[in-house]
Amino acid sequence: MNNSPFEIFRRNLKPLMVVLIGLAMFSFVVLPALQTYLQRNQGVGDQIKLATFDGKTISEGRVAYLTRNHQSTVRFLRELAEETIRRSGIPKTPGFRYDSQNGQITALGISEMPSERLSVKTLQFASEAKKAGFELDDTAISSWLSSFTDGLMSDGEIDAMLMQSTRNQMGRVHLYEQLRNHLLADLYQRSGFATVAAGQMPIMTPAEEWHNFLKLNREATVDAYGVLVSDYVDKTNASPSEAEIKKVYEAGKDVDSYDQSPDPAFHRRYTANFEYLVADLQTFIDEEAAKFSEEELRAEYERRLAGGEFQIPDDTAAEAAMGGGLDTEVEVLESETVDVAMPTEQEPASAAENGEQPNAEEATAEEATAEEATAEEATAEEATAEEATAEEATAEEATAEEPAADAPAPVEEDQSSRDRIRSMHANGVRLVSMQEEDEEPAAEPEMEEQPAAEPAEAEQADAESEPAVESAELDSPSDAPMAQEADTSDESPAEAETEEVSEVESFEEVRNQIADSLARPIAMERMNSAVIELDSKMRRYFGQKAIHDSNVSIGQKSDPPTPLDLKAMGEALGFRYAAIGPHSELTIADEPIASSLEVGSQQMQRGPSFVTMMYGGVTQQGQPVPRQEIHSPLRTVDDRAGRIYVSWKNDQTDAYTPELDEVRAEVIEAIRFQEARKLAIADAEKLAADANAAAGKDLVDFLPEDQKDQLLTGLGPFSWMDSFGFQGASIGNVPELDSVGEAFMETVFESEVGACGVALNQPERVVYVVKTTGFQPDLDALKARFKEPRERMMAMLAGGGSANEVLRGFYESVDKRTGFEYLREDEDQ
Repeated sequence: MNNSPFEIFRRNLKPLMVVLIGLAMFSFVVLPALQTYLQRNQGVGDQIKLATFDGKTISEGRVAYLTRNHQSTVRFLRELAEETIRRSGIPKTPGFRYDSQNGQITALGISEMPSERLSVKTLQFASEAKKAGFELDDTAISSWLSSFTDGLMSDGEIDAMLMQSTRNQMGRVHLYEQLRNHLLADLYQRSGFATVAAGQMPIMTPAEEWHNFLKLNREATVDAYGVLVSDYVDKTNASPSEAEIKKVYEAGKDVDSYDQSPDPAFHRRYTANFEYLVADLQTFIDEEAAKFSEEELRAEYERRLAGGEFQIPDDTAAEAAMGGGLDTEVEVLESETVDVAMPTEQEPASAAENGEQPNAEEATAEEATAEEATAEEATAEEATAEEATAEEATAEEATAEEPAADAPAPVEEDQSSRDRIRSMHANGVRLVSMQEEDEEPAAEPEMEEQPAAEPAEAEQADAESEPAVESAELDSPSDAPMAQEADTSDESPAEAETEEVSEVESFEEVRNQIADSLARPIAMERMNSAVIELDSKMRRYFGQKAIHDSNVSIGQKSDPPTPLDLKAMGEALGFRYAAIGPHSELTIADEPIASSLEVGSQQMQRGPSFVTMMYGGVTQQGQPVPRQEIHSPLRTVDDRAGRIYVSWKNDQTDAYTPELDEVRAEVIEAIRFQEARKLAIADAEKLAADANAAAGKDLVDFLPEDQKDQLLTGLGPFSWMDSFGFQGASIGNVPELDSVGEAFMETVFESEVGACGVALNQPERVVYVVKTTGFQPDLDALKARFKEPRERMMAMLAGGGSANEVLRGFYESVDKRTGFEYLREDEDQ
């Protein structure tokens, strides 16, 4: 009997194939559906309840799962669209938008900002769509994907891209679930506000567009006097009734306090205490820089100097040597007679001191030299250069005959003088570039006289560009022989000039720069090593404490780990210690550490902020961030301030609703502040009425003597709303006043010029008596601008109008009909 495995396999081939096919079907069809069901319903009874609607409870775990898959779906659809476009197609699904000019996808057709609240609302609206009779089966979703890929990709290619994009975390079942929910939710929303919006743009009447346009473009100037509500608290009843106390307490016991809200708020937010160690990079650099000796710094200076560092830029030095470049040219033109005549006056004087007689031959030689230089530049400005040469020769002859004469230049000389100065700069540049060629014999016969002519040109250029220096040289009797030796010298005048203007920064000027550059890498290495050491010790303590707490929770005896002395640890490594708190998510904003960001896992890319990491939240990409646990270390960086932090949370208090007895004093204070607000409004209204009724008097005339200096005049101009382009608009700002809001702007812009009105600021702690003193621009100019389509578009994007009220009512009616309630703990909101 043959017991070979191959023989056994051959005899049982058909049963084995049936079993293998069944396993494959189970793995690829049943398991994904089962996984989706388990993930969707895992821990429903144990996890935090996040929201309820239609009598159903949505757990935090399910919402986190949907949010995570939503993010993966958005990333996959973007990659799918890019591949479709690469294949010369374009997605043909509703809502997809592509900017062909910039090559960017601007909209996918579903929401692209994953968040917990969006996931909950998507489930709610998808459920409402199903109630209304809308349904999307797998065939419809497959057809949508085919339109999205423009029919250029098969189902197999789509599945392969999905697995690659999500790293095998999502299959077709998960993708279809996401698309079905989001497409149904989007369909229901569009059906709900089809009559009040065109796509994402609200429909507005022309009157509403004009009103928004004025809010964005009309500006006002005002005078304002603030009446403080706090000044009237002492005039209120210090013992309100118990019924009133209970009424105000019930209204505010579950409301979190907010600086810009006037409503009573007594709910206690989640708070935490923190310890952190902070190091300043500059402090480490200064410490390391102080360790270098002067000899080491000077040796480094000499090494870098030899390598060409610390050189003053050549163009700056050359410009200084040429007398300031174009600025000097302008000065020469303004005083042309003096500057141009100086070299020609000095040359005869020098020649006389050396026993030489100035004659017509010298002028002729100079004329020939100038003509030769002019010939080299004839291709650029031949006629102008010849005119300049003739005029220069005439001027030099007249100067040679009458040295004391100082005749003004003729009118025609303006252009020729400018040309001579430009020619002078050009000759200087040419001589430097042709320096090596001048030292060798010319190959062409017609260029044999060039080496003799160029030094003369250089001398003339030097004389014209540096009259002061040449004057000192020409006063010396030895200058003529030195000028003759220049013809045979190895060093041309251009080289000598370059050496004269070459400058370097002194050691004293760059000492700190050198010390900083030497110390920086050492300081960074030392600081990074210290951070790693601190983080390692803190992380080790966190793990030991977690094990201890786990043992205690199951009744097992365990010794707690030794607490760390962060202050001593940090100071030994050059870090400063600080302990702060308790702080809520809002109050910690004033601490320096709140500006820091997590170090991040990728180079040059920071993670979430310190506040988001410690208090929990959502990243800009929509990823949920769990709250950092107690004694779990966190490294954050403030790049702008040059600081690095190692911190942890050492205590925390969960959010809670306090009992009345705990907050009774706060409740009474809120009641008295409400009463004081009424008194302040009454006094402000009386002041405004008196100012409006009196002719020939101003607002300041009705203020108490000790309050006249509190009147702020000439504020503005400011607009009702500030536009952020296509991102919408926000309430305008008056920096001199405290948190002005909608009520203040309405009073200002709805008043006549010269009239006084009364308005509370946004938190209602100041009552402003405000007088509008002017508007700009005038209405005719605004009406002309309003005709432009872009201006009307910006007006629509500013929001407001009856359409927004209708949309708000639509959402509120859906929430009321479904019994929707968001149960997220208040500290996370």
